[in-house]
Amino acid sequence: MRRHGYTTHGKDIETAVYRAVYTKVNAGVQTNAMLLRSALPPGIEAKFELVPLTGDMCHGCLKMNEGTPGKLWKLWAAEVEKLSLYINRG
Repeated sequence: MRRHGYTTHGKDIETAVYRAVYTKVNAGVQTNAMLLRSALPPGIEAKFELVPLTGDMCHGCLKMNEGTPGKLWKLWAAEVEKLSLYINRG
């Protein structure tokens, strides 16, 4: 998929959409954090060095993320169905 821009994947459509939505949300959070860090006075930013997640933390995140897409999918589907532009011909 060279030169197609951002892509995402998942075991099903719900997971792929969840990852796409939250990649955008998380990128905004990270951008804001980086902007705030750059506003710190010289010398203070060294106290806020990146500390990566541990293996246990990564496992916990994966477990939480695997249980979330289905719940949000129902909400997103309901929102789309309420849009006047949406017509279900299926």
